[in-house]
Amino acid sequence: MIQAGGSIGVISLLPRATTVVSAQGLTDPNNPGSEIAKIEAKMGYRQAIGWEWQSDPLFRVRYRYDG
Repeated sequence: MIQAGGSIGVISLLPRATTVVSAQGLTDPNNPGSEIAKIEAKMGYRQAIGWEWQSDPLFRVRYRYDG
């Protein structure tokens, strides 16, 4: 559990030659509508996805290899 008023972030850096199928962070794992906003960027031929939040979330990242 995160201390009240605090925040935390996570970055997912995917392997090269992959495509993001879906990337989702949820503040409530049982509520698909509780999605946390994400930021996506390319870093050195890799896809990076990041989130910042103030609760105990669940993260799911699905990807596939290209080719």
